[in-house]
Amino acid sequence: MAFDNNCSFAGNLAKEVEFKINPNGLAIAKFTIAVDNGKDGNGVKLDPTYVNFTAFRKAAEAIANNCNKGTKIGVISKYTTGSYTDSQSGEKVYTHGFIVEQFKFLSPKKNNQTSQPDSAPNYNAALPNSGQQSYGGNPNIGNNYPRHNGDHYPPHDDMPY
Repeated sequence: MAFDNNCSFAGNLAKEVEFKINPNGLAIAKFTIAVDNGKDGNGVKLDPTYVNFTAFRKAAEAIANNCNKGTKIGVISKYTTGSYTDSQSGEKVYTHGFIVEQFKFLSPKKNNQTSQPDSAPNYNAALPNSGQQSYGGNPNIGNNYPRHNGDHYPPHDDMPY
């Protein structure tokens, strides 16, 4: 039985998007959303969970150009792991994160925003009557994060969990 590595989250940006273009010209956006955890059995609001994401290429540009702290966004992502050697201590550091595959702006569009990001072509059109935009399902937006060599991912077994 095959399982997909899909993780879905919806929440508000906890801080401003960090956007950069690397030396190879790859657009990268890093951002954190606060995911609501509801209330406990006594009705007390639980603290949110903060989830970190990385988006690449056109998705990175669209998120950086259209999101600010507090923007509500839905994200479908892939969970990834990796490692590097700390240059100070020489110890191996293990990392994990979520790579954006698709996303949808869930906050209503502001009056001064256009229906499309400046750098995005027509396939990023707003949904009818929603004031929201959805991205993904296009090779220029989703499913095109940089590929890693096999060393990046841990070995897999055939366990179903």
